Amino acid sequence: MTLGENLQSLRREAGLSQEEVAQRLFVSRQSVSKWELNQAEPGVEYLKALAELYGVTLDRLAGMPLPPPQPEPIPEEAPDPEESGISLYRILFGVRTVMVALENVLFTLPRGSLNFPIDWIAMLVGLFVRKQALWWVTEVCLWINLAMGAVNLFIDPVKGAFGLIQAGGYLYAFSRRKLKAYFHMPLSE
Repeated sequence: MTLGENLQSLRREAGLSQEEVAQRLFVSRQSVSKWELNQAEPGVEYLKALAELYGVTLDRLAGMPLPPPQPEPIPEEAPDPEESGISLYRILFGVRTVMVALENVLFTLPRGSLNFPIDWIAMLVGLFVRKQALWWVTEVCLWINLAMGAVNLFIDPVKGAFGLIQAGGYLYAFSRRKLKAYFHMPLSE
């Protein structure tokens, strides 16, 4: 499509006569007619004015083919810390369960009993109840385990070291943003 044909088409789409276009651009109707018949070309200022009048870009006004529409990129959603906290918490609970079983096999079963620590029970409940209070209960239990591990260092160094390492690791995990989000704790920036 030539520039003139495009100008004529855009004018008709806008519902304007050559006279109306001429009045708005302060030129003669004959000038508009010559532009549309490809007998003359409008200057750069008139091209800009025509593009504005018809509500199109200069490329569209000049009849340049439009690029094919590009699909809009799908914005990546930021991962929800609460959702990623669920899988982290399940892994943490699984590791704690293995540690409880290991403690029972190494230290408790030889004495003829079983031990289910209160922090493990709190973590078990945490799989179903995701409240701030439960986070605090588990956190306090872990601090108590840390203190008990320190005391046990003097009584049974292996068991004490085992307890200290575990409690420290779980306390670190519970301080993570993902786990706090899992329990609906306020997240500080």
